[in-house]
Amino acid sequence: MLSLTNLFRKTEQRNPTLPGNLSKSQVRQIQKVIDNARRDDGIPRTAQQSIPFQRMFPDGICRVTDRYYTKTIQYQDINYQLAQQEDKTAIFEDWCSFLNFFDSSIHFELSFMNMATDAESFEKKIRIPGRNDHFNEVRNEYSQMLKTQLAQGNNGLTKTKYITFGIEADSMREAKPRLDHVQTNLMNNFKRLGVSTGLLNGKARLQLMHDMFHMGDNDRFYFDWDWLAGSGLSVKDFIAPTSFSFPGGRTFTMGSLCGAMSYLQITASDLSDQLLKDFLDMESSEIVTMHIQSVDQTEAIKQVKHTITELDRSKIEEQKKAVRSGYDMDIIPSDLATYGRDAKALLKELQQNERMFLVTFLLMNTGRDAQELENNVFQASSIAQKHNCNLRRLDFQQEQGLMSSLPLAYNQIEIQRALTTSDLICLEHGLSVIKPKPYCDRQKRTEYPKRENLRDEICRDIDAVLQGACPNSFEEFLQHLEKSGYVIKRGRQTVVKGKQQKRFIRLSSLREGYTEADLRAYLESEGTRKRLPAKPKKHS
Repeated sequence: MLSLTNLFRKTEQRNPTLPGNLSKSQVRQIQKVIDNARRDDGIPRTAQQSIPFQRMFPDGICRVTDRYYTKTIQYQDINYQLAQQEDKTAIFEDWCSFLNFFDSSIHFELSFMNMATDAESFEKKIRIPGRNDHFNEVRNEYSQMLKTQLAQGNNGLTKTKYITFGIEADSMREAKPRLDHVQTNLMNNFKRLGVSTGLLNGKARLQLMHDMFHMGDNDRFYFDWDWLAGSGLSVKDFIAPTSFSFPGGRTFTMGSLCGAMSYLQITASDLSDQLLKDFLDMESSEIVTMHIQSVDQTEAIKQVKHTITELDRSKIEEQKKAVRSGYDMDIIPSDLATYGRDAKALLKELQQNERMFLVTFLLMNTGRDAQELENNVFQASSIAQKHNCNLRRLDFQQEQGLMSSLPLAYNQIEIQRALTTSDLICLEHGLSVIKPKPYCDRQKRTEYPKRENLRDEICRDIDAVLQGACPNSFEEFLQHLEKSGYVIKRGRQTVVKGKQQKRFIRLSSLREGYTEADLRAYLESEGTRKRLPAKPKKHS
């Protein structure tokens, strides 16, 4: 057993052995770096230290922590809305298989970026080069059409989509083949869906993060791997902004750009397939990030079964209380009945082809000043409320939220929502569920038994008189209604009172199809007399 003296004893620091051919200035420089590393307490004091990765390799592998390695793939849109019904079904099934490919050992992140791009560089991308044939006029005309569409576009914003996946490994040698295997499977799945993809190498990933950090200026990305050894700089020096500032805990400034990090609180029982589309249609630079972690299937089923057991135990306790109080034991709180039914439905889905995922949904809004930022945040909050969700600000977690938006698949926000495969597809790609209704599309509100009120009894008796006596006039109808036990007062408005009623009720107050005007129109019309269809009455 360790004593307190040994527990708090300062560990001896070892000085590294330096080569003998170094000059005094080089030794002092190395010693300064070592001293700074020893004073590092985990709190970032520079913009470079805030960026949460250790090393970027030229092949695109990024070492985020000592045991965590990631890669990034860019993918294009999938043409779902214009597809035929059978094609939509196939696309949905393929996306289910695509998401179910990720097991609990693979962390992945989906990034949807709306960022202003350099018009000159983007114009070069869409320009169609000429060839030595007779179709250059067609190419020039088509290029001019694309340039016109670019000029009329969404404020110069371009939408790009990325998927970043990561695994844990003890070394780079162990991580590389596993990442290559995941990459091959992902690209094959995308290819089967008809989606074009491209792997980002190390320089492309650095440029992507540089564009995120410099959305508010026109700073261009200049970098070459050969510059690192001679300059003594790291890759973070080429992508970091001039400064990070997090005043007040609700906003941040990144260079000259103002920003705010928020998370989506998914409280709706039904997820709309337009939620993500509405966010991305905003005419401002923003980044939508979804961190997704698959839950082990056995563990997910075990957790749901445990929840069902606890709900049944609570149900039994409520039934015991009802019996002791003299009530019917079938009367239990509506929440218990609803949660129990939903939990059993979720268990059935997990036992079929569904998987459970833990999702963190982050949104980064930006603005050139504080007022523009607040306007963009307000617009995003309105979109969330329209879909019965809430957009909550990450108070005092702006730095963690900002770094979690980087395409590193490294989530520093511990706010998660459990979703199934079908729910996740609806949220990611705006796909409508075609196969059996998923958990997100089912009715979650308590359904109380319908109670019949006095007006319902009158409507039922009216139907019995019309079907049994077949009166030919409204007065004859009232006579038959009196014979059935009703007291009727004729006047400006006809009122009736049944045997169990204490007060008279006007016929005009009954629901559509049973009012005095509807009954007169039915009884006094010529030809085929067909009563107006009655609308079902809503019960609370």
